[in-house]
This record gives sequence, structure tokens and C-alpha cells, in this order.
Amino acid sequence: MPAHEFPGWSATWRPDPIWSNRPVVSRDNLPLLFAGVEHRAWIADIENFLRGERETPPPLAHHQCRFGMWLDSSHHAMQPAFQAIETLHQQVHALALDLLELHAQGRTTEALARLRELHGLRDSMLEQLKGCVAQSLMVTLVLASNDQAPDEEQTIMTADSCPHHQANGTDRNPCVMIT
Repeated sequence: MPAHEFPGWSATWRPDPIWSNRPVVSRDNLPLLFAGVEHRAWIADIENFLRGERETPPPLAHHQCRFGMWLDSSHHAMQPAFQAIETLHQQVHALALDLLELHAQGRTTEALARLRELHGLRDSMLEQLKGCVAQSLMVTLVLASNDQAPDEEQTIMTADSCPHHQANGTDRNPCVMIT
């Protein structure tokens, strides 16, 4: 578009209604989304290496990929949901290492056939990550409905760490403990 047409276009442009109805992700949760994107790219790099479209594999140690570095530095690391993500993350990297070893042994076809396993682990990990974002959105909504602004002093407890949920056997909504 020529530069002189931009002001008119921007004055009339409206986002797709589907976009407008999406929940707003807080700035605090953007690293969660970025982490998911980073790990999808890491998996794609593994696949590209196995297919001969990349000369070297990405870093294999689960603490050396960008997602692993983010997870290690995250203030969420002690939450049970993130511990489950860490376990899945380690499994993804262990399987990727197995696939690269198969490739090094000349068994590339076998390695490529096991990509579905890698995708399954990736998808499980990303679902857990999405759940953390959704849970955080829910907590933000609960706090907003109670006229409370989220801050650093609030602790989000998942159903398995909340005494109320444990006593009542429910896991529907997260609890927020104001400390």
C-alpha cells in the first residue's frame, strides 16, 4: 500500500470480530505464550535436521533451549502445573535425543516415523502451558470481579495445592490467597 493511503486505511480499519472477542492476555503471561512459540520452533528445528534441511541440530539439553532457559528463570517454577510442564519438557528433549541417535546410526526413516511421538509430547506440554495461561486469566477475572488488582503478593494455588479444593474434592476454579 502506498504511504499516502495509510491514514485513510487506518481510520476505517477494524479488527476481525473474532479477534475482539478473545480474552486479553496480561503482560505477565506473554512470556508463557512466547515460551510455547519458542518450543514449537525448537521442534521444527529437530524435524528439519532429521530431514536434512538443517546442518546442525538445536541445543539438546533441556536447560539450553530458550524454553528451558525461560522455565529455569520463571517465577512460576514452584507451582505444581509448571513442575508437570518441566517433566514433559524433559521427556520431549529425551525423545529428541533418541531420534537424533537413530539418525546418526543411519536409521533416519525410523526416526522420522517417531516424530508423531514427539508431536504428542509437544502437544501435551503446550496444552499444560495453555492451561496455565487460562488459569491465570481466570484468576485475573476473579480478582477483577472482586475489585482487587493482582499484584506480587498474591499466590495462585491450583486445585491440588489448595486445602479448600482438597477438602471439597473440586478442581473447577483456582484459589487466590492474598498474603
